[in-house]
Amino acid sequence: MLLLALIIYLLNLFDLYATTMLVDKFGLEIEANPIGRFLLKDYRIAFLVKVVFTGISLAILYLLQAVFVFRLLMWLIFVVYALLAIYHMVIILYLKINKLWN
Repeated sequence: MLLLALIIYLLNLFDLYATTMLVDKFGLEIEANPIGRFLLKDYRIAFLVKVVFTGISLAILYLLQAVFVFRLLMWLIFVVYALLAIYHMVIILYLKINKLWN
């Protein structure tokens, strides 16, 4: 479960990186998540929430892994972040293929 938590955390960091790259390139309007859009108005807040809050939340889930529901929740979070990473990669690939991104 520790490896799963670390993978989720890395996917979270990739999400932050890809989102900030897209926002830098195309503006804040590209962020579909209204909470994310609010947080990205100041990158320091987005960084704090994505890095610190997510890290603490994953640590809590890891410590509570003896409870089945929390193990299940970690797998669900993994699937969501994996799909989000694929989504980001597809967008970036599309933009590069269509020469909309250098």
